[in-house]
Amino acid sequence: MVEHCKKLAIEYQTKPKQEWSLIKRLGTMNGGLNTGISKVECKEKQPGMVFIEKRFGPREFRQNIPHREIQMLHQISDHANIPRMVDHFIDAPNRTAAVYLEYCDLGSLENVVMQVAHGKHVNEHKVWNWFIQLTEALVYCHRGPKSELTDDEITQSDWSRVFHRDIKPANILLTTENGQIVAKLADFGCAISEDYIALDSRKIDAIRQSAWTDGYDAPEHPFFSGTSDVWQLGISMVCLCTGNLHPRSRHNPKGQPWDIGLPAGSKYSLELSSCLNACLVTDRNRRFTVYPVLQLLEKQYKALSAQVPADAMPLEIFDRNMFQAPRSARFPMNQQQMPYQDYPLPNQQPGFYQYPVGPGRPGLASPRAGNMENPVNDHGYPNAQMPFPGGRPRRRDFM
Repeated sequence: MVEHCKKLAIEYQTKPKQEWSLIKRLGTMNGGLNTGISKVECKEKQPGMVFIEKRFGPREFRQNIPHREIQMLHQISDHANIPRMVDHFIDAPNRTAAVYLEYCDLGSLENVVMQVAHGKHVNEHKVWNWFIQLTEALVYCHRGPKSELTDDEITQSDWSRVFHRDIKPANILLTTENGQIVAKLADFGCAISEDYIALDSRKIDAIRQSAWTDGYDAPEHPFFSGTSDVWQLGISMVCLCTGNLHPRSRHNPKGQPWDIGLPAGSKYSLELSSCLNACLVTDRNRRFTVYPVLQLLEKQYKALSAQVPADAMPLEIFDRNMFQAPRSARFPMNQQQMPYQDYPLPNQQPGFYQYPVGPGRPGLASPRAGNMENPVNDHGYPNAQMPFPGGRPRRRDFM
């Protein structure tokens, strides 16, 4: 048992505390690290309440997945935006195990993305709130309950950082709480903690373990870090905003392209795109870590919220009426951007020869970037003054 982190100390149960009754089998729900997911209920203590049972079999035991996932859920599932673990058991002789989690009644964000791809629209207030909630959950995984501590102080504390490593719309769940729809970060089957990495005798294998879904792999894959989770969260929000079902990446070169200059698309504010840009910097050393992302989101949303069209139906996922972009998303006539569309080739994308937006870096979403006919290069000078359009080309940042 891992003992470095006090919150990771857990006595594994050989049988569940409650008696669970099957309601409906849901299959594996596209998950590759379980043998079946079911709706269940506990008739003795909580009749009528639905929970989720996630089962593990011999294949998962060979990879030590049941012990690792249960241990990490014991550490982090007390956060409001992570599904709460209510029971578990591990039957090692028979190589079977299960974890019991709270049920999220509105399904996954993947279903929402599919509807957006067919013309539905999610109010921007919901997008901001879900983005902030998921970032708060990720801050808790990476930094624990005292996120204001420095990195050195967190390292010296008893908190073991948890890296999710498989954030995607299918692993983000929606449910109704306190009169609003909230998002929760789920499925920690691919996750790993610092303590598990420390115990792995093959350190290089521990930090290179393949845990990703094509399209959501960060540029640094197969290596990963906390900023790899930030990249995956950013891509997931891009999919929500644009209805991109299969985003293009290095491991998914035939996927749907997305605009690095305007990742939230033309239906949402520039402020939302700028926050996504902070998550989607190709160089992991320049990419924001999760806590600064949260601070940026809260600051931008506070300044913008009055301009965003009101959410008239907080308990419905989609708007019924046509959306109206906030003022900050409307471009002056002399800086009209190219309409968002799927460009068949990478070099036809807006911003192909520009650096992604980041601290001190102009891009398409930056006021200094100018328009498409006269963009500004990375040094702040018009491209006409440079020998190459957009500055000397480098490895493309567009995905």
